[in-house]
Amino acid sequence: MNEVSEILKDIHVELSRANKIHKPKFASLHEGYGIINEEFDELWDEIKRKEPVDMLIVEEATQLAAMCVKLIMFVKEESR
Repeated sequence: MNEVSEILKDIHVELSRANKIHKPKFASLHEGYGIINEEFDELWDEIKRKEPVDMLIVEEATQLAAMCVKLIMFVKEESR
């Protein structure tokens, strides 16, 4: 499996995990934005650390990407 496929698989796994813990669909675009903003802040906090941990950056970026995918799915579903 190439690197991009592996990353996309990790994003899919994270989205599935998050959907089991939280609602599988955003209630609105505003909720989606808020969650994405929160995930971005968590990634940015890790990046700003004096000694950032690569695996934590990857984890936070994966969570952010999963929420972006969730927002895309929400928009596509709402436009049908």
